[in-house]
Amino acid sequence: MNGTSTPNPPAEERTADAAATLLAERADARAPAEVALQPRLALVLDQIGADDARELMREIFAHAARVLAHVKSIRLELEQEGAGGGGVPSLLKEVSVGSRLLLTMVETAELRVESVTDSLRETFDSVAFAMGHEMRRLFAGELGRRGAEGGPRATAGLIVRACGLVENCLQQSVITLAQAFDPAVTSVEIFEDYRERRENSLALRAELGALVENVAAGSREPSVLANVSVLRHVRRFRYEHMHLLMYRDWEQFERFADALEESYESVEAFAGLLHTFSCYLTTLHGQVSLRAVLTDG
Repeated sequence: MNGTSTPNPPAEERTADAAATLLAERADARAPAEVALQPRLALVLDQIGADDARELMREIFAHAARVLAHVKSIRLELEQEGAGGGGVPSLLKEVSVGSRLLLTMVETAELRVESVTDSLRETFDSVAFAMGHEMRRLFAGELGRRGAEGGPRATAGLIVRACGLVENCLQQSVITLAQAFDPAVTSVEIFEDYRERRENSLALRAELGALVENVAAGSREPSVLANVSVLRHVRRFRYEHMHLLMYRDWEQFERFADALEESYESVEAFAGLLHTFSCYLTTLHGQVSLRAVLTDG
């Protein structure tokens, strides 16, 4: 090989370039072809000195914004048409394809950047691992089985949950990658809905904590009067705060609430049910406390 010859790029690099090319081709008509980059992310990009790294991160941030726009479109379609809405299946496919392409970009990121520090390489690897785990669990799991030929149609609840998982996964990935270049950037600065989600989760955690205490108080001195007091708090949570739970938790909570309504006149039966309900609430409170919007700085 002489000094002027140009070797073919490695297969991994060709894969990364192909993925980047496909991104521009997969923009769906239902979401904006070009989603405006959040101003705070634009500032992050301005701080990246290397041209190749800056362009790569611009592509990753822009594509994540497009996928999140598809998720938003799915939510709107569900509100208007339900799970049977004609646009939902195609939008879900776009989210699936877009998420996988984004994962490929992150997995092959270091092949497109000439100089990668150990810290940045570790960030790419950790984000790729987390994204890959969530995408496999979601699209190769229940959604994939529901979408198989002859399988039952995905329910609205399952689709809502899927949207939440994708949204959380992509937002956390963007935040982690942005902080690799600008540690001062925060979730609230990047995503306009993050503050509201955090406030809702804080309120939910507080209300669940209060309900746990009310149930414990009702268990200490069992009586019909105590049972009525517990029911009042359960009803209040059910009608004022239950919507803040994950959709998948609604049915279980309502089953407990209905069972308590039916047994409150029997002190013994109510006490046994209350113990199980208390364990359930404690677990639920712990799960809410681990939400990314509460644990992320």
